[in-house]
Amino acid sequence: MQLNELSPLLEAIIGKHGRPDYTTWLKICSGVWSEFGFDESFPILNSLMPEEHTGEYLRKYNKRLKNVTLGTVVHMARQCGYTGKFTGNKTVTSHKTECRLPEICRDEPEKVYNVVEIVSDGAFNRPGEFRQIKSISELDAHGHPGLVDVYHSIYWHSEDLPRYAEANQSISGYDQACKASVLHFDFDCKENPGIALEDVRQFIERVCSGYDVLIDAMQIWFTGAKGFSVFISDQAISESAGAVDIPERIKGICSSMAEGFNSFDPTPYDRCRIWRLPNTINGKSGLYKIPLIAGEVFTWDIDRIRDRAKEQRSLQGAVQEFSKEVAHHE
Repeated sequence: MQLNELSPLLEAIIGKHGRPDYTTWLKICSGVWSEFGFDESFPILNSLMPEEHTGEYLRKYNKRLKNVTLGTVVHMARQCGYTGKFTGNKTVTSHKTECRLPEICRDEPEKVYNVVEIVSDGAFNRPGEFRQIKSISELDAHGHPGLVDVYHSIYWHSEDLPRYAEANQSISGYDQACKASVLHFDFDCKENPGIALEDVRQFIERVCSGYDVLIDAMQIWFTGAKGFSVFISDQAISESAGAVDIPERIKGICSSMAEGFNSFDPTPYDRCRIWRLPNTINGKSGLYKIPLIAGEVFTWDIDRIRDRAKEQRSLQGAVQEFSKEVAHHE
C-alpha cells in the first residue's frame, strides 16, 4: 500500500463513525504504524484524527499493539464501505487525489542548467562564486562548521549567469532562463517563530492529504532564527528544462499551495534569489540552519529546535536521533 492511499482508507472509517473511541483509535494507529512507521504516517493520522494533547501520538506509539497490522484497518474500512482491493501490502483503490502538482514545461532543453551562485559573508556580497552541481544534496555545509551567513541561489542557471556577472560585475538585471529543482517555501514570524512552526505543521498535513505528494519528498529546515524552509521534490519539476518565466510559475504554484498561512513569505521567488546554505550559521542568532524530520516538527517546540540548532546536523543524523528517541520511550 502506498502512503498516499492511506487517507481514503481512514476516511471511510471516520466518515461513518466519526472520531473513534480510544480502543478503536489505538487499533487503527497500530495497524497504520505497522506498515508506515511513525514519521511518515503521523501527519495523515493527525490531520484526520487531531491530537487532543500535544505529543499524544508519540506517547501512544510506544504503547502500540504489536499484533495489529494494516490488514486489520482495511477490514474495518471495508465494513464502512471502503472499496479498495487489498492484497498483502498493496492496495488498488478507485480514490483519486484531488490536487496534483502542476507540470513545468520543457521550454529550452538545449541548455544545461547546473550552475548555482554561492554567496559568502552576507547576502549582499554579490556576485558570489559560481559552481556546477549535479544534485541539490551538494548544497549543504555539514562537516564544515563555523561558516556564517553563506547563501546559495534557489534556481539553477546556465553558464549565461556567470558570463553576465563577469561582464557587468553584478547580477542585477539578469533576465535569462533558469531551472527549478524543487518547490520552495519560506515560513517566517519574527515576533513568534512558534507561529511559523505551527503553520509548517498544518502545511505538511495539507500537502500530504490534498496533493499527490509523499512526506519523503519533503525537506524541512529550521533557518536558525525566525522560521522554516520547506522543499518539495517532484519529478515533473526536477526533470523539466529551463524557461524565462520559471520564477513566475513556481511562485504561482507555491503561493496557491500555501494560501492562507500568515507566516508564508510569498516574496523569495525572483530569478536570482538566494537562500541560506544548510548547516551554516545565522549571524543574527548564532544558530545553524539544520534539517528536521516530520516527527520532530510535530513533537518538538521552538525552544527545543533552537537548542538543537546550536550544532550542525545531517539529515541522516536527524533520522537516527529521532529513532533513538522513539526507542528510548518504548
